[in-house]
Amino acid sequence: DDAGQTTDTDGDGYGDNTGENGGDQFPNDPTQWSDRDGDGYGDEADGTNGDAFPDDPDQWEDADGDGVGDNQADPDGDAFPEDPSQWSDRDRDGYGDAPNGVRPDACPDANGFSTNDRRGCPDQDLDGWSDPDATWLVAQGADAFPRDKTQWEDFDGDGYGDHPDGTTPDACITSAGTSLRALVPELGATTRYVSEPHYGCLDADGDGWADASEVGEGMSENPNEHMDLDGDGVGSNVDYNDTNPLVIDIEDHCLLSFDDLREVCLGWRSTEYQEYLSTLNETERSRTSYNYWNQTVAGSSSSGGLDMGLITEVAMVAGGVFVVCSVVVVLLGAMTKRVKRPSEEKSFGSFKFDESTNEEALSGQAGLSAIGGLDDDLWGDDGAASKDVEPATDAPDQEPEVTSMVEQVVLQSDEEPSPSDSVDAAPVAAAESEPAEAAVQEEPEREAPPVPEEGLPNGWTMDQWKWYGHQWLEQNK
Repeated sequence: DDAGQTTDTDGDGYGDNTGENGGDQFPNDPTQWSDRDGDGYGDEADGTNGDAFPDDPDQWEDADGDGVGDNQADPDGDAFPEDPSQWSDRDRDGYGDAPNGVRPDACPDANGFSTNDRRGCPDQDLDGWSDPDATWLVAQGADAFPRDKTQWEDFDGDGYGDHPDGTTPDACITSAGTSLRALVPELGATTRYVSEPHYGCLDADGDGWADASEVGEGMSENPNEHMDLDGDGVGSNVDYNDTNPLVIDIEDHCLLSFDDLREVCLGWRSTEYQEYLSTLNETERSRTSYNYWNQTVAGSSSSGGLDMGLITEVAMVAGGVFVVCSVVVVLLGAMTKRVKRPSEEKSFGSFKFDESTNEEALSGQAGLSAIGGLDDDLWGDDGAASKDVEPATDAPDQEPEVTSMVEQVVLQSDEEPSPSDSVDAAPVAAAESEPAEAAVQEEPEREAPPVPEEGLPNGWTMDQWKWYGHQWLEQNK
């Protein structure tokens, strides 16, 4: 009926002349003919490429049917064209603004990529836990360590993260603490310890060591100590020897360790040096070493610059060595001489030790009081001597070959002689007595030298003074 239209190619009833009113906008598409917004999509929703928004030239399709066009080039386009629960994303972080939709953005106006505690909020270290803000605190789940991607939670709030593989992990996650390290027994040892990192445990004295690991009573309350191995109450930091409860300082060590001949120990063991130091002030004491004192101050005394205390120590050691050697010699002699004891006792009876023997030993006349005589071959023959003793008159010409007091004592028997032995030995003893008495009488009585005004030397007896006093006086003029 329209004179302006002459053809209808697609046969939809609308002429192909688009210049005329009512002309077919889609002359080759029988399902479309009108496009009011001119966006190229037909207004017939059921036609080919129908326009879902026929009056909006920027939108034409709505795949999820949420009423928001899918053209994202349009500021009002659907940001989630396939999610009917979301369509807007103002901060463009990929999380929808609809709070009840899928994966809603907890911070719709702040671009963020947190995913664990809340979605779409700022997360500096990108560990998935959002940074805390005024509306979302650490206690609510925000990242307790926003700049450390290895830690995010701190249950006790002591500043050490609860993740065991993270940075400075908290060793006591349920109780706040400030410890940094702990003492741990060394593998295979009972008295040796090693230090290991141990964060966030109780440390009452603030020394960095976990209280539960400190060794020794009172160490957890002492900020300067953490270990007392010997249990003397003094920590290893100041204890000179923490394995010996008797040694606390260098003085204790030196007074107990006589084999330590260092200058410092010689000084502690010298009473003269310590007495001298007690007369000085602190500055003077620090400048006066033991060697300096021994060479200068002590050198002006009669000791000739030698520490008498040190000399005494050396003398005591030497004396002890001498005594031990003497005992060994006597024991060896006794073991040798006792081999001959049975044959001597059988021939002459037991030897009697009395005061005359001591006098003879001191006067160099040892052997005069010995009972009976000994044959020259007595010491080389295990057989007993004959009991047919020669007359006593021959006894003085056959003096026994006993050369020392030690040999006489070794020959003495611990048992009483038998009656027969006493009878056999009587003639010999009678014959020996007269020459022995003569010899004793020929030795003049030794007179003791005058005793010093201060008395006998320390440890001396009058008997010793009688024999050796002259020599002592000569040496101590």
